[in-house]
Amino acid sequence: MSNSEISPLIAIGRQQVGLWRHRWQQSYEALLMVELNETRAELCRTIENVLSDAPRRGEGENKETALAIQAKYADVRSRGVILTGFGSS
Repeated sequence: MSNSEISPLIAIGRQQVGLWRHRWQQSYEALLMVELNETRAELCRTIENVLSDAPRRGEGENKETALAIQAKYADVRSRGVILTGFGSS
């Protein structure tokens, strides 16, 4: 799927999808290891960390962003969208 095709499914912009795909691709091996060796809860936390925005200068962690990512991830999973291979455009 292209970024433009994914964008409306999770109600975020095409560029944000591209950023998340890049982060996913860069973290793929680490995510795979967590998936194989840790609990599902730990995998979900790790995915949230990979996709979360870095704290901005002078701010703490953006909890709303982490919660939004978690909700969107759960929504996408419930629709049967497979995240394996998310690194391709």
